Amino acid sequence: MDRKLFDLDFRPDSFWPSPKDAKKTVAQQVSSETVMNWGDDLPPLEECEVEIARIVLVSTNMDTTSVRAQKTSTGISYRIVDEYEEHGTDRFALNPISSQQPISMGQLISFIDQNKLTTEHLECHLDAGFEPDDISAATVYSAFYPQLKSWYQESFEAWRVEQLKSRQEEDVEDLRETLGSKHLESKLGGALKPFENEIDVFMDHWSSENPSLPGTNVGIGWLMRRGSLRRFVEQHCLDHGFMPVGRHEIEWNDGKNKMTIEFQKTEGSIIGTLVGLS
Repeated sequence: MDRKLFDLDFRPDSFWPSPKDAKKTVAQQVSSETVMNWGDDLPPLEECEVEIARIVLVSTNMDTTSVRAQKTSTGISYRIVDEYEEHGTDRFALNPISSQQPISMGQLISFIDQNKLTTEHLECHLDAGFEPDDISAATVYSAFYPQLKSWYQESFEAWRVEQLKSRQEEDVEDLRETLGSKHLESKLGGALKPFENEIDVFMDHWSSENPSLPGTNVGIGWLMRRGSLRRFVEQHCLDHGFMPVGRHEIEWNDGKNKMTIEFQKTEGSIIGTLVGLS
C-alpha cells in the first residue's frame, strides 16, 4: 500500500458548509450512496451533529458503525456509535475527543483503527477458519473525506495479500519439515537407499525442465509442487520397488490442487513431464 497516494493531513473546511446544513444529516445529503441503506438501528443524530464516516461490515446483520461530529459552543466534539446501544459507547476510544477545527483524515483513520472497526471482523473470521479470500472487506464511507473509502479498500487488499503470503510461508515450512523428517526416516531405515541416486537425477532433471518463474507466490507454488512430486516418487519406490512410469495425478498444496505428470523411461533414467496443472 503506497501511503504517498493519500493526503493524511487533509481536513475539510467545515462539517457544516452553511448554517442551514448545521442540522442536516449525512443521510439526507447523500441518500443515493449504497452504504447509507444500512444502519437503520443507529441512534438518531443529535442537534447540530453530522456523521463524518460510516463503516458497514459484510455480515448477516450488516452491522453498521457511525463516527459523528457535533458543533458545540467551544468547538467540535466527536463520538462513535453503533446499533447496540445497550453496550454503551464508552468502549470506543477517541483521541482527540474534541477539536477547534475538523480533524484530519489521518486522525479519522486513527479513530477507526484504534477501535478495530474494520479489522475485528477479519480476525474473527480467521479464527473461525475462513480463508483470506473468503472474507469480505468492510465498506467505509465519508461525505467529507474523499479518499477514506479508497484508503480502506487498499488497506484490506494489503491485509489479504499479507495473510495469503503468511499462510503460504507456513505451508512451505511445514513442507520442509515433512521432507526433512521423511529423508531422515528413509536414511535411518535405509529403505530408499537403492533409489536415492535415481530419484536425485529425476528431480534434477525436473528442476531444470520446469524452472520457477519470478515472483514470491509463483516461487512458493513451484517449491510446493516440487516437494509433492518428490514425496510421490519416494512413496512409489517404497510401495512398489521401482520408479513410477506412465501418467500419474499427484496432489499438492495439501490436496487443494493437482498436477498430472507423465513418467517416461529414457536411456538409463526416468524423466517426468508436466501435462496438467490445477
